[in-house]
Amino acid sequence: YDRYIERLADEQSYYESTYVRGHDEGHQKGRKTGLREGHKKGLQEGHEQGAKNKAIEIAKALKVAGVDLATIAVASGLSQQEIKAL
Repeated sequence: YDRYIERLADEQSYYESTYVRGHDEGHQKGRKTGLREGHKKGLQEGHEQGAKNKAIEIAKALKVAGVDLATIAVASGLSQQEIKAL
């Protein structure tokens, strides 16, 4: 009977440690995946904002040069309303 109880205790300990190890591994994997996806999204957003800033710079320069709004809109990709607001 004592050996049976010891075996049950050993099995319980094994299952608990396996559960904890699996939980920890899953947590680490999820964290790495989240960081990777967050980094990728951040780079994409930065690229998009940089492109928008460049379009605004071009539109401002063309507006100062006296180019008409329709031409500026085509050259910069901004709407005429966005250009008027500059």
